[in-house]
Order: sequence, then C-alpha cells, then structure tokens
Amino acid sequence: MVRFQEDFASSPSSSEMGSIVDPIVDKPFEGAEKLLEISFQRPRRHIAKFRNGSYAANRMKLVENDSEPEINLLRLRRDDVEKILDKVNCSILNECRSDQVTAYLLSESSLFIFEDRMIVKTCGQTNLLNAIEDFIGLGKSVGFDSVAEVFYSRPKFLNPDEQPFRHQKFKRETETLLNYFDKGLARVLGSTNSDCYHLFCFSRNRSPRRSNCTVEVIMNSLDNDKRMLFFKEGDRTASDVTKSAGIADLFTNSSVMIDDYLFEPCGYSVNGIIDQKRYFTVHVTPEKCASYASFETDHCENAAELVGKVVAIFQPSRFIVTVISDESSHADVHGQLRSADLVAGYERCEFQFAMFCHQTATFARFESRRLAGPPPDDGAAFVAAAVLETDASAGDPCEPDPRDVWCQGEGPYF
Repeated sequence: MVRFQEDFASSPSSSEMGSIVDPIVDKPFEGAEKLLEISFQRPRRHIAKFRNGSYAANRMKLVENDSEPEINLLRLRRDDVEKILDKVNCSILNECRSDQVTAYLLSESSLFIFEDRMIVKTCGQTNLLNAIEDFIGLGKSVGFDSVAEVFYSRPKFLNPDEQPFRHQKFKRETETLLNYFDKGLARVLGSTNSDCYHLFCFSRNRSPRRSNCTVEVIMNSLDNDKRMLFFKEGDRTASDVTKSAGIADLFTNSSVMIDDYLFEPCGYSVNGIIDQKRYFTVHVTPEKCASYASFETDHCENAAELVGKVVAIFQPSRFIVTVISDESSHADVHGQLRSADLVAGYERCEFQFAMFCHQTATFARFESRRLAGPPPDDGAAFVAAAVLETDASAGDPCEPDPRDVWCQGEGPYF
C-alpha cells in the first residue's frame, strides 16, 4: 500500500510531454549528493539497564521508572534542525513521519532522523561538513554520550571548483572529518578516469552496533523520454510523476508513506518510509546537459531486482551501484552484484570489494551496451563515449592513496 502526501491527479499526456523545453542554464546543476550519516551512543548507565533487551523496547519503562528525559533523536524540534540546515545552505520543504522515522524533504535532497542516528544528503553547492559539529550537538542535546559511527560518501562531482572550498577535493573533506574522528578511514572506489565513489568511515566500537545494509544507485545521462517526466508542466504534480515514472511501484509488498516534490522548472525529490521503520529516497536533476538521478534505501531484500527496477525508470547511459552492510546482514546482496548481467542491456565495467570499519562495501560500475561496445581483451575497465564527452581534467580528481591494496576486482583501480 502506498500513501501520498497529496492525491494523484491525471498522468501527463504525450502532447504535454512534447511541449516541454529544456531550460537554458549558464551552469548545470550539481546533482551529485554528499551524504553524512552519524550514529550516536547512549550513556553507559542507560545501556547497562537493558542488557537483556533493546532500548527501543524498554524506553518508556526508563522514563517512567527513572523520571529521566528520553534519549531519542526523534525528540528534536523542527526549528532546531532548520537552524543547522541554514549553515549547510538548504531548507526544509516537507516532512513525513512514523513513530520510528522522521523524514525531511529538503530544498537540496533529504534528511532522515531515527532514534539514534541521522542521515543527511545534500546536492548542489551545499556546505554539508560546515555543520558537522552542529549535527553532533543535536545528539548531545537529547542526552547521547558520544558518536558511535560516522559515514561520509559522495560520487564524483561534475564541477568540483563550484563547490565550497572544503568540498572541492576529497582530501580536504577527509582532513575536515579527521579533525573530529581521528581514527577514521578514507577510501575511493572506482577507476580514477571514470565515475568513482568517495567514502570515509569511523567506528568507535569493535563490532557493529546494529544489523544494517544500504543500497545506492547513482545514474548519469538519463534517457531523454524518461528525464522529461521530471519537468514541471501545466497542472502536473509530484504525485503524478511518482506514479507515471514507476517510483510508486518500487515496494509493492510493503506499506509505504510517500512525500514527493516537483521543482520548477524541473527537478524532483521523494522520501519514502517503508513499513514504518525503513527509508528510501530518489533525487532527479533532469537537465539535458547534466542529467542525473540517485536512489538509496536500507530495504535490501531482493536487491538485484530492486536495482533493475530503478535503472528501468531512468534508463541511464551509465550508473554505479554500492552496497554497504555489516557482516551480519544481507551478505547475499554483495554476491548478487558479482553478476556481470545484473541489469539487462548493461555491461559491468568494474567490480570492487572492500572490508573496513566492521562493514563490507561493494562497488560496481555499469555502462549501456549501446555505448560501451565489447570490453577489452585484457579485462581492463573502459570508459564509454558518454564519459569521454567531458574532459577528465574538468571533473573531480579521485585521489586514492597508492599504498591502498585492499581493493580486488576487475580492471585497473589506482
């Protein structure tokens, strides 16, 4: 069952589609998102009281018996969050919530808040790491003792020089994060001459705090007909787009709460809460000069089928898939990405596997067979015509440490 923030209206007709014109832009919008996930740790006195049960199951008992305020990020007020987002250069447009998740739809992507963790994802020229100390402060304001885990990630930027100074290079981002988490690890997945994925992680604990898994699909050069769905035209609504594009059908076997937004003249975002406790989010930048879409979820069941559905919605010329999970959750998801034929019509060009911070990370890069052609005889990763259209020197240089030898897969990496 899918519930929307607003009722569906009629789907766009082919005549409406034909009247849409790409906006003329001086510089393409940077669709690539920066993602920061922070998990917090409760004080030892609270953890000790519930060694034989979860905190979530006993939180009301804690409040009733001890008359202490509940240690829970869901207590945060919207205006406290908005003050911090001002420092990031974005704002809240909509929100939806369950008793386990609050999902804010932002002017530049999304923010999800759970009991003991938050995930903030921002696109454009946002200055996400400018507010890292403030995000940590939110946790402390509701009683958390310390930060337990941190993940920061982003794909390659289209125009890195247009980013705030600290985000122009991954080295600077890493230095900023190490100022707060000096035991963190920085990695780059993917070939330096193509789409790569930057990742920083930190874990205070010797073992995972929870069973978790995240699947992310990052798509470039969307099919022309598909991207035109995400333009504002006439009385077309965000709900129209969610239904006609097929996004509403991604989780048909679950109860899903949908909060979507259609920007003017184009652009689209949606947050979804799945079965009251999990999330998904989609963001689309449909301009022809730099069309981009991203999908992310922590609902990892049938991941291979889900990735196929997402790619079919946008039909990009190229895309990357990442899966990050702890050792106890969804090990089969990583195995599914090993298939070179994960998505029909696409050639797998790279595959990498890594283990760090108690997590397993898998990276796979695919390109349309229409563009890629046959792979080289030596199995090396190759760059399709769609990639070569952009001068490599203009893109964000991936900066791996040549001493890193943990990557395994097909093709040259460093």
